[in-house]
Amino acid sequence: MLGHWMVETDYRASVQHFVAGLSDYEHEIWCGKYRTYYHALKRLRTDAARDYLCCLYSHTGRPATNQCQILLSFILTGRMGETSLTKWVEIVRTDRMIRALIGVFGNDKPPVPGDYYHFIDRLWTQPWKEQLLGRRDTLPYNHNLKPTDKKPGKGNKWEKTRGTITEECEKLILSEKDFPQYYEVHMQQLFRILGLKPSQAAGLLNGVDTICGDGTCFHEFASPSGCRIGECTCGHKEGDRCACPRHFSDPSATWGYDSDEDIYYYGHTLYTLCVHNNDLAIDLPVHIRTATARRHDSVTGLVALNEYFRVNPDIPFSNLCLDSAHDNYPTYRLCQNFWHINPFIDLNIKRGRPKVIHDTVTIDTDGTPMCQAGKRMVFSGIDRSRNRCKYRCPYAAANQDQNQCPCKGQCSSSNYGRTVYTHPE
Repeated sequence: MLGHWMVETDYRASVQHFVAGLSDYEHEIWCGKYRTYYHALKRLRTDAARDYLCCLYSHTGRPATNQCQILLSFILTGRMGETSLTKWVEIVRTDRMIRALIGVFGNDKPPVPGDYYHFIDRLWTQPWKEQLLGRRDTLPYNHNLKPTDKKPGKGNKWEKTRGTITEECEKLILSEKDFPQYYEVHMQQLFRILGLKPSQAAGLLNGVDTICGDGTCFHEFASPSGCRIGECTCGHKEGDRCACPRHFSDPSATWGYDSDEDIYYYGHTLYTLCVHNNDLAIDLPVHIRTATARRHDSVTGLVALNEYFRVNPDIPFSNLCLDSAHDNYPTYRLCQNFWHINPFIDLNIKRGRPKVIHDTVTIDTDGTPMCQAGKRMVFSGIDRSRNRCKYRCPYAAANQDQNQCPCKGQCSSSNYGRTVYTHPE
C-alpha cells in the first residue's frame, strides 16, 4: 500500500526551514548550485501525482515509504544528467543538500536502490511472464546481427519491411483498442500530470495549434556482440563473434539506420511529439514514446499519435507536421477522418509514383510530373472512376510545335504527346 506522502506545502516549508539553518558558506553554495533545482522541483504537482499513483498500490500490506522522494529523485537526476542509479544513491547518501531537494531531512533514511527498482516496477506494466529478455538470459550468438543490406544513403529514409503494417495499425486504431506491448501508459499519465497540464495552465500551449512528430536515433553503447559465457569452446579468437552462447547488456536493443549520419546504429528510437511556441521561442514535448531501432517511423508515428489523443483528449491540435517517412495512406486517412486534424507531410522520393510511370519522368515536390525535358507537365483533369490525375506533355497541351521539344523522338511518337497518370491520394 502507499504509505506517507510528503505534500507540496510540507515540502516547500521543510526546504525553506533547511535553507534558513545553513551557514553563510553553505548558503552561498546553495544559491550557486542548488537553488535552480529547487525552483523547478517546487512547481511540480506531486499531490496530483499521488492521487494517480494510489491506483497502483493495494489497500493492504506493508506501506511503501519515500515514494514522493523517489519521484523527485528521478526528476532531479534528469536535470543533473546523472544516469547511474548506483552513483545517484551514493550522491544522495553523502550530500545533505541533495537529500533536502528530494525531501529527505534530519534523521530520515534516504531511498535505497531496491526502493527505486520497486517504484520502476510499479510504472512499467509489462507482465513478468512476458519479460523474456534480461541481462542474465543466455542468448544465441546471432540474436541481433548487423544488417548487410545496402544503406539507403544520407538523408534517405529506410523502407518499411512490410507494406501492410500501417494498414494493420489503422485497423487497430479504428477499433479503439490499445496497441500490444503498451507498457508506458503510467509514465505518460505522469508526464501529463507533471508536465502538460501545468504548462497548459501557465499558458505555454495557448495559441499553439500545430503538433510535430519525428523519431530520434538513440544510440546504445552496449556491445552488440554480447559477452561470451565462460571459456570459448569453438576456437575463435577473442573479439570474434563465434557460435557460443552469450549475455547481452541490453538484449532489447536492435540495429537501425540513422539517415542523418548515413550509418547503421545499435540502440533504440525515441519518438517525440512536440509543439513550438513562437512568442517564447521554445519547443515543448507533449508526448514521448520509445521503440526498437528497426521499427519504421511511419509505424511509431501512428502509435504515438493514437496514444497522445487517448491520453490527452482535452489538449487538441488542428495541424500535424511530419517528414516523408510518414507519407502513407493510413496516416492521411486517420488524420482527416478519425482525429480530424490537417496533415502536412513531406512527400517521399517516390511521391506515390505508380510503376507504370516511365523512368525518364520525375515527380516534382508538389506531386506534378516532370517530363524528360525537365518541363512541368500540364494537368488535364481527374479520372474519378480510377481515382487518378491526368497530365500531358507541356508542348502538346499548349498546341506548340513538338519539334521544338529537345526530346523529340525519344519521348512519344504520338501527336497527343506523352500522358502520365498519378494518384491524388
